[in-house]
Amino acid sequence: GYIMATPATICVDKKQLPMASIDFLTLRNDLRSQHLAPLLIQEITRRVNLCGVWQAFFTAGSLVAKPLVTTRYYHRMLNPQKLIRLRFAKVLPGMTVGEMESWLDLDEELPEKAFEVSPAAASTPPRKTACCD
Repeated sequence: GYIMATPATICVDKKQLPMASIDFLTLRNDLRSQHLAPLLIQEITRRVNLCGVWQAFFTAGSLVAKPLVTTRYYHRMLNPQKLIRLRFAKVLPGMTVGEMESWLDLDEELPEKAFEVSPAAASTPPRKTACCD
């Protein structure tokens, strides 16, 4: 199994709170019946708490019991054929798999200013990626 958390600063009532964003939880099909998801969540909670962060938020692709906030997010499939085969995604209505692949295909060349550094980012020192080094 795999679970991922990233540090985030969330503004609540004009106060900035350090939180962890739990973005990704995945288990192999043969491990799903062994109740490993709660164990992975406990472990990521332990590691985040060691960093001094005591609040977190997570995304879910399914309905959660009583969500406080809901949002819609979009992602771009990099390998649609495999994701359709694994039933993570569906073929869009009126399209074939080949048409979906060409629609989602990335350009070979990026525009010259695709990754331009903003002046604010240039003056900000880089943040540590691991909080407990």
